[in-house]
Amino acid sequence: MTVMFRCYRFQGWETTELVELLLSPYAREVLSCWLTDLQFLDENLEPALLPFTDEAGGGLLNLVERVVNGHSSARILEELLDSGLVEQAAVGIFLLRRAAYVPSPSEQPEEIPREDIPHQRGNTGNRAGYRTRHTDREFCTSSERS
Repeated sequence: MTVMFRCYRFQGWETTELVELLLSPYAREVLSCWLTDLQFLDENLEPALLPFTDEAGGGLLNLVERVVNGHSSARILEELLDSGLVEQAAVGIFLLRRAAYVPSPSEQPEEIPREDIPHQRGNTGNRAGYRTRHTDREFCTSSERS
């Protein structure tokens, strides 16, 4: 039995189907902006922890106000928090839950044998099809072939 891995280079993040089902168009746009605008991403290009408000414009309230542009910011903030996709991590600090986003893969996966995967440690055990999360702009899925 040979285990082959498909490595995808991704361009960024995209929202999950859960977001599409739970949130209004304005709330979805807020999350989409959080996932794509470099002002709201950390040094690893993952969604950053955001303060409630920030003079430089990098806070959650700043993000919501920028996206909704005149509509009810309070209603959108309440919707995001009530959905559980955005939560308060500490006093005045908010995070985007991992259930809200996934890597956005490129079109062409690259199949590589297990022994050629950089930084692969030990036995993968029973993790067929398991997606590993990386901050180096790639993720892998495995498939077993006999």
